[in-house]
Amino acid sequence: MLSRSPVIAIILLAGLATPQSIYAGDDAPDNSVKYRHKSMEALGKRMSMVNMIVKGEMSREKDLAGHARAMNDIAKTLPELWPKGSLKDSESKKEIWDKWDDFLAECKSFEEATAAMLVATEGHDLTATKAAYETVGNACGSCHDKYRVEEEDEK
Repeated sequence: MLSRSPVIAIILLAGLATPQSIYAGDDAPDNSVKYRHKSMEALGKRMSMVNMIVKGEMSREKDLAGHARAMNDIAKTLPELWPKGSLKDSESKKEIWDKWDDFLAECKSFEEATAAMLVATEGHDLTATKAAYETVGNACGSCHDKYRVEEEDEK
């Protein structure tokens, strides 16, 4: 049995020395861009549903907290969705990585805005929810204005 110990130790050490990318799944830049795009689409769809409710187009106030919670959950992960090297074929401007601290501040503002909207929705206060929803929209717009490529923009 003792003769196996050095072999096991070598195997374990070899595993620790193996590049982490082997264990990272397939988080290649192309997949990161696709995943980010789907996350942003999900946020947009939730925003659209909240918009319908706060405008009175749908009487589903009971759904507001679920939408707000889902948005806040995604908001908490936003910085992770922009790993270095994930610019190609994306709607992101390269300034995200050039101005990373400002981008993080934009993400934090959005996260805080969605958290405030969640509190308003859980309190069943439609007036507060409408105000919080507007703040969320402004946070979206602020980040998009700075860091999202519009069709006429260049990357």
